[in-house]
Amino acid sequence: MNSHAFGQFLVDRGLLTQADITEALDIQQSRQPLMGQIAIREQYMTARQVMTVLRHQADTALHFGEAAVRLGYLDEPDVEELLNLQAVTKPHLADILIEQGKLSAEVCLRILDEFEAASTSHDRSGLRMNVTGTDN
Repeated sequence: MNSHAFGQFLVDRGLLTQADITEALDIQQSRQPLMGQIAIREQYMTARQVMTVLRHQADTALHFGEAAVRLGYLDEPDVEELLNLQAVTKPHLADILIEQGKLSAEVCLRILDEFEAASTSHDRSGLRMNVTGTDN
C-alpha cells in the first residue's frame, strides 16, 4: 500500500488533516529499519562493510545502496532485495494512526476497504494513482 496515497485519501475524506498525515509519515519513516541494518541481519554485508559504506556516504551524495555497489559490497539485485525487505518491514500508516488515536481500528478497516476499492477501480480504468495530484 502506498502510504502517501492512503494519507491523501484520508485527508480528501476529511477524516484527518495534512498535519496529522505528515506526523504519522514521519513516525513511519523513523521506524523503518535502515538498509545497513537489514544488510547485516540478512548477511549481505558485515558490520565493518556497513561502516565503510557509511563513511563513504559522508563524503558523497550517494544513497546507501549506491555507495555499497560502488565499493563492491553489493550488486544491483542485492540492493533491490534489500529495498524490498526495507519496504515490507516498515510499519503500516494505518497502524500508526490507530496507535496515535487518530483513527479507531473499526474506522480504519472501513477506510482501508474503501481505499483499496478506489485503487482497484483506478487500476482497472487504466489511471495511475499519483499522490502529488499531478499527471505522471
